[in-house]
Amino acid sequence: MVQFSYKVNFDPVTINDIYTNHRNLSRKISEKLRPLPAFRKYTEVGYLPIFMEGEDSYLLKLNQVINTIVDTDLAYIAAYNSGTANKVKKLLAVIAESVPFKPNIAALSRKLDLSRDSVYQYIYQLADAHLLNTLSSEGRGVSTLQKPDKIYLENTNLAYALKSKPDIGNIRETFVFNQLHNAGLQVYLPKADDFVFDGYTLVIGGKNKTTTQVKHLDNYLIVSDDIEVGTGNKVPIWLFGFLY
Repeated sequence: MVQFSYKVNFDPVTINDIYTNHRNLSRKISEKLRPLPAFRKYTEVGYLPIFMEGEDSYLLKLNQVINTIVDTDLAYIAAYNSGTANKVKKLLAVIAESVPFKPNIAALSRKLDLSRDSVYQYIYQLADAHLLNTLSSEGRGVSTLQKPDKIYLENTNLAYALKSKPDIGNIRETFVFNQLHNAGLQVYLPKADDFVFDGYTLVIGGKNKTTTQVKHLDNYLIVSDDIEVGTGNKVPIWLFGFLY
């Protein structure tokens, strides 16, 4: 989005770059780009290239993409009928209402009148279709018959397409998980924080988020919204948009 909307290019950064050099990186990027407005635009209507067709129609077109994936693509691949497709859309809507979603498979199966195995199957089919991302605790395997610990929408734009006013905390977590995942990093759910990967622990929040819960750890980052430049182990959330 930055390249097309703002006509500037930046080299991708690594998580180690962010950990060791985030202040310099943030300043260099901020010389060419106002990162906070660009970040807001990206999270709402900037993830897919259809934004080039106009921001006003973006969310409508994104909903059409969702319907095409479920009604046509998954119907063909997974042999959905119209009734199944409607239940899968209801499942997606339930998840969108409360992402990051800690799934209660028994409750979902009752609500949607589906077997537990079907709910598991549809969750992972939606993940394969890039409508969801699933997160599990470190050391756990992932299979279509195993409940993920958390479920996220695949990207933040989906939250705005499926819900008029998504929770900002959910948007922050969804964005960071999406960027880490797309950068090829293997991300897990730690016991007390938001994400852990490659020896790093992340806690995500607003500009006033403190280090209280992680200051005893090595290699932690406080990922904060509403700041252009960080300090110490506090880094701006938008900087994760340059991981790939």
